[in-house]
Formats: sequence, C-alpha cells, structure tokens
Amino acid sequence: MLTIVHPTADRTIVRIAPAHTAVVSWNTAAQSGRLEITVYRADGQVSSWLPYVAFSPGSRRSLSGRDEVARIATDIVESTVPMVAIEIRSDVPLDAIAVSTPVHRRSSEPATVRTALDVPALSQYLIAHPEERGWCTPTSLAMLLAYWGKPHDIPQIVRNVYDDGYGGTGNWTFNMAYAGRFGQRAHAKDGAISTDIRQQFRPGRRHDAEESGAVLEADMGRGFNRCPPSDTTVRPRITSASAASELQMCMCKVLAVLPRQYPIHPASPRATQAGTSD
Repeated sequence: MLTIVHPTADRTIVRIAPAHTAVVSWNTAAQSGRLEITVYRADGQVSSWLPYVAFSPGSRRSLSGRDEVARIATDIVESTVPMVAIEIRSDVPLDAIAVSTPVHRRSSEPATVRTALDVPALSQYLIAHPEERGWCTPTSLAMLLAYWGKPHDIPQIVRNVYDDGYGGTGNWTFNMAYAGRFGQRAHAKDGAISTDIRQQFRPGRRHDAEESGAVLEADMGRGFNRCPPSDTTVRPRITSASAASELQMCMCKVLAVLPRQYPIHPASPRATQAGTSD
C-alpha cells in the first residue's frame, strides 16, 4: 500500500496497514539535509529516532539506524513485529513524503487492460563505462525523466544519487529525491506485483519497474532493459499487463515519477500518544 502526504511541519507521522517492511521516499528542493525515522509497532513499542539519510550537494549517505525495536537496511525500514506508523523528522522542508508497504498479488485478480507506455529505451550497460554493471536504478530514472521531457545522461544521474554509505547507485530513495528536484512527484514502492501496482499503470502516469532479485536477470535486465549475451538493447514494450505477467512471482521495485500537481493530502498531526520519542 502507498501513502503520500504533504508535510506541514518538521515532524510527520504516516499511519500504515501493519507491515514488517516499508520504503520511505521524500521530495525536497533543499540541497542539504538530514532525515530520521521513528517506528511505531503493533505491540505498542516505539523506536528511538533512527538516523535515515544525510545529503549535501557533493555527498549522500544512508545512515541505516537501528535499535531493538526496528532497523533501517539502507532504504528499507524493517521490524520483526508489524509496524503501524512511521514518523519522519527532517531538518529541511519536504515537499512530499511517501511510505509504501508490500502488497502481494492475489491469484483471483481479474485481467487488466494493457496500457502501453512509450518510455524511451536505454541500456544500463554503457560502452564508455565497461566496468560498470550495476546502474539499473539510474538507468530506469533516466528513462522516466526523458519521458517527461527532462533528459539526463545516465552518468549525470549516477553522480547525483551515489550513496556513500551503501557504496552504490541503487538506493531507491536517493533516486526519487533526485527526480523531485526537477519538478516531479517521485516515490519508490517495494513488493510483489499486485492490483495496487497495476492500478497505477494507467494513462497519465509514467512508470518503470525493476526486478530486485536475480531470477529473471538473464532474460530481462533491470529497468526493463533486455540484455541478451551480445548486450544489444531491445526496445521494451512496457505495459501494465506484461509487467504483471512477467514479474508476478518476483519482488519488484516500482519507481513512479509523476507531475508535481499530482494530488496529495496534508499530513496527519504528529502522534501524541505516550511513548513518542524525542
């Protein structure tokens, strides 16, 4: 499930359906800042403020905070007991916060109408950078930004999303934060292909999905860049139905880049119940 809110203060609480994992994305015009997260569990336990990310014009770092209640694994918030709310604290103004939790596909779901999205085809394997084999997320983001008429060279995105803490470019939330700098609403989702995801593949929205496991990597490069042994890129036909049918058994990352006028709701007031951490 996905919840997107517009923060109205430096602390924003987002209530979620009980889940063991969540992805927290943000958009901001600020060039430097720091975010922390507090987790509220179904058993009443509340985490301390967990360091999440710090960023500046020349550096970005996932901080992967943890305590006995919850932990952050680079860009995924995790808890052994279901979480029911996540509070985000930021030292800079945020334009939007998105919290997503996995939604698993139901076998009884009806077939969906195919909606072709004419996303420009790019390969993550660049001749100029033969040593790089893991630019899947920046490539997907480059495809989406180009679709919105804001083309970027993949190495340009790489320079602006590289996570010094993770040691790579695959931090979903830094990629979405970068898209937000160009007037877009952007968020990441983590979970199996589902009705919730299919409903977002409809006219007026530009999307991409990435396989986050290795099961289909030999046949389908991440970011829907098909990479046969010759590394020749075959133009992908990205549709809601084809994405669902080809990746329904995989855990997927869905990157959504939407227009800034995409409607979101004001954030709920901060939690005031006993146990809220400062």
